[in-house]
Amino acid sequence: MNIQVTTETIDLWFDAACPFAWLTSRWVEEVAALRPVEVRWHPMSLVMVNEDVNLSDERRARLAGVERGPRVALVVGRDHGNDALGRYYTAIGTRLHVDQRPFSRELVEEALEEAGLPQGLADAMDDASLDAEVRLMHDEGQAAVGHKTGTPVVVLDGGHGFFGPVVSVLPRGDDALRLYDGLRLVQSVESFAELKRSRDALVFA
Repeated sequence: MNIQVTTETIDLWFDAACPFAWLTSRWVEEVAALRPVEVRWHPMSLVMVNEDVNLSDERRARLAGVERGPRVALVVGRDHGNDALGRYYTAIGTRLHVDQRPFSRELVEEALEEAGLPQGLADAMDDASLDAEVRLMHDEGQAAVGHKTGTPVVVLDGGHGFFGPVVSVLPRGDDALRLYDGLRLVQSVESFAELKRSRDALVFA
């Protein structure tokens, strides 16, 4: 007797610099460890999200150089595949958000090595010619939501996209699955658009 297991899909658009995307990505990984879920990773760009926004000088300064990260993610996924991109995101995100280390070429090379990838891929950081490809990937995520939004973007089973879910503490076990099932439920209501409340301080440990 053959029992068929249907694999669900989660597409997640991220910029590794974004702390909200990092926590959402760890939730996605938790769900995938508990359910037959295929996670598909896609780079997007915080710089592109904010390019038409009237930012404070402080905020704009914090975004300086951030465009370099998605270039590396793009090349990893394009040339080495989805699983490699997932490993790289885990490695670079841990260094950025858990270890609280500043983004640098050294950090990228460490993350590439941990992910089993050539350290030379770090050259993509300074290759502005890749930005057109990053924008195409970025725009796919924005189109899935239907309007300009931030990072992360999540799409379940190829349906309508969401900004988020944004969490301040990583849900684990049953909590992670309840959030996942809840998102699938609201996605089934075509007219559902938004649900939001204030958030606590982010916890990355």
